[in-house]
Amino acid sequence: MKKLLSLALCLMLVLGCVAVADAGIVTASGFPVVTEPIKLTVMASQSAVQPDFSEMYIIPLYDQMTGITVDWQCVSSKVRSEKVSNAISSGDMPDIFFKCNISAANLQKYGKAGSIIDLAPYLEEYAPNFLAYAQENPDVLAAITTPDGQIYSLPMVADAPATRMAKKLYYNQEWMEKLGLSEPETLDDLYDLLYAMRHGDPNGNGEEDEVPMSETTSTLFQIFAGLFGAQNRGTHSTEYDIDPETGAVRHIKTSDAFRECLEFMNKCYADGLIDQECITANDEHIKGLAAQDKLGIYFATNLALLAADDAARFTPATRWVDGAVWTVMRSHLHSVGAFVVTSKCENIEAALRWVDYFYTPEGIIFYHFGVKDETYVENEDGSLSYAPKYLEQITGDVSYDEVASQVSPCMGGNNPSMMAYPGYSGMELTPIPMASAAALLPYTSDIIWPILTYTDEELAVVNKEGSDLNSYTKQTCTEFLTGERELTDEEWAAYKARCEEIGLSKMLETMEGVIDRVEKVIGAR
Repeated sequence: MKKLLSLALCLMLVLGCVAVADAGIVTASGFPVVTEPIKLTVMASQSAVQPDFSEMYIIPLYDQMTGITVDWQCVSSKVRSEKVSNAISSGDMPDIFFKCNISAANLQKYGKAGSIIDLAPYLEEYAPNFLAYAQENPDVLAAITTPDGQIYSLPMVADAPATRMAKKLYYNQEWMEKLGLSEPETLDDLYDLLYAMRHGDPNGNGEEDEVPMSETTSTLFQIFAGLFGAQNRGTHSTEYDIDPETGAVRHIKTSDAFRECLEFMNKCYADGLIDQECITANDEHIKGLAAQDKLGIYFATNLALLAADDAARFTPATRWVDGAVWTVMRSHLHSVGAFVVTSKCENIEAALRWVDYFYTPEGIIFYHFGVKDETYVENEDGSLSYAPKYLEQITGDVSYDEVASQVSPCMGGNNPSMMAYPGYSGMELTPIPMASAAALLPYTSDIIWPILTYTDEELAVVNKEGSDLNSYTKQTCTEFLTGERELTDEEWAAYKARCEEIGLSKMLETMEGVIDRVEKVIGAR
């Protein structure tokens, strides 16, 4: 404890946190200091590799630094939505929901019910660091502000191309070399590459067990859509984009471009070039394929999920298919719902000052890396790394995420902070993911929509017609992909007719209004 307190005092002095007041909270250099003990209860989403947050290095240290003690209520990320919903419906809420990834729609619902607090009136005074960034990047404000002007959460901000790119592209370099393959420049090249991976026995076990490409169907639809110019407004909108010929809002999965996409995907699936288990695929399934050297192409934000030996087989892409759009690109906002204050909180000021520090340059480093020369070191190029005593643990089945979780709660995403160099600790900002992001950046769209917000009237349409439409198109397009439903002119016409019956025209009319409002805010119209 003496060592912990000593570190805290040293860091407070470095940051200039020496102000004293009679009571309450004072600030110096943007850092919160309290003169009376404050306790906050926080429900936090916890990934499978994370210990209890109270056991992480920075947590007790931050308690000492601020005088704000946090009672952590950790819940599995697999059931966080259910836990949040149960807490709100029962009224037995914490002061704060932390990293719970509450959707924009649910934020509005909970806000209108009075269960969570509108933070907009408090930001200028109590969260000035976050507000300054949001004002400089209007796509962030557009995403977190409801049409009526409420702000119900602070988000996770993505401030670099490598952090804004939700998925990057990596090739199994050993396979590429064994088969004499080069990266595809055309659709035909891509097909030929996948075919060679499937039938050329690149893992050398004498069996045709290679899976050239594996992902969830949702992600595959996004990536393949971009090969045909669809989903050209980024990954926050997977159902609507802009028709390049008319300039109007387009429903992606009923477009001619997406039909071409489905035809190509069906051919790849029928020939075994896409994972036959893509309908049920998840991270653990894909990780297992990589561990058995059965995976040819890996789509991921970084290589952190893979064990070190498996990750070493993959190399970053240096290009993508000519004329294609790399679709999985975010706005400057990674996700909403990272920090939500409930109506149970009696000290909103303390809660906001506590989190606002994580949006400062010093706070970003502290949140992700901890204390210099204790939990991290600064490299010659200015980048940061966890201290050797942590990194040397990454061997065999021990992943980067597991080791980083000894220091910080940042793993698993949806952090109320910024993914900004050099303070962000995620592996997106290590050489291989950064190289892939740099190579794919020229294929991304110039205009990326933020997470969308809706009026009550728009939300009613989105929740009814939009939800029904999404369910039907996902199911039917999956059937077209696998060949369960033959993609003929008659079947495509019947599919589009059914979409119209469900409410396609109504959704397009609604989305025209939503997108017009959003693009005016971000300066695209």
